[in-house]
Amino acid sequence: MYKIRYIKNATQFNHNEGKGGVRHEMSEYILELKDVVKTFGGVKALNGVHFQLKRGEIHALMGENGAGKSTLTRLLLKEIEPKSGKIFLNGKDITHVSERKVPYIRRYIGTVFQDFRILEKKTVYENVSFALEILGVRGKEIRRRVPIILSLVGLTEKAKSFPNELSGGEKQRVAIARAIINEPPVLIADEPTGNLDLETSFGIMQVLEDINNRGTTILMATHAMDIVKAIPRRIIRLDHGHLVTNDDLEDEYEA
Repeated sequence: MYKIRYIKNATQFNHNEGKGGVRHEMSEYILELKDVVKTFGGVKALNGVHFQLKRGEIHALMGENGAGKSTLTRLLLKEIEPKSGKIFLNGKDITHVSERKVPYIRRYIGTVFQDFRILEKKTVYENVSFALEILGVRGKEIRRRVPIILSLVGLTEKAKSFPNELSGGEKQRVAIARAIINEPPVLIADEPTGNLDLETSFGIMQVLEDINNRGTTILMATHAMDIVKAIPRRIIRLDHGHLVTNDDLEDEYEA
């Protein structure tokens, strides 16, 4: 059975000083934002956002287009910085970090995007293994780990296929496999079903739930309530940069 083991490069961020990380105890909350504000040209994309992500849960980040979901995910991935407020990853303040520490943070957080972002000239196997190769993982370990992950996402029979031979759902499964091959404690999925039909979307949600059941905390940005209702989760709802919900799915959405 696939099990999250937290690879060395990710745990360096947790425990080892002098190698891109800072030593600290494991926090109850794996991600935390405190009064975060982000502006673009004087417009507040996020306005005083405050929430906590509990370890091992699925959190749905909801809101219509322009609500601030993409801005929030970019902040967590250190693509941009907030105007004010604090961001914590496993109890460590990552609001402002040096460029040399950013790769360690990103190894701690796997990412899946709406447009897949897989390499068209590489097979399914090669797309997934490439994420290990760039970290210098040895060939024997790559050959051990990749088949396990492909089995987890239901792509064992597609290992030798190229992206142009895959359906949209299969491409997203490749993207998910690549995101979790380094065994990150956190997975951010930004509209992972946005380009998929409803039936395929439910299949992707089942894959994400399976990954969560093996120990990964998931933050999924979406505006599709039908998809969110399919899995156990907590809701973080944004509206024009303001946090309006941070709780379990409310009864009004269960119908």
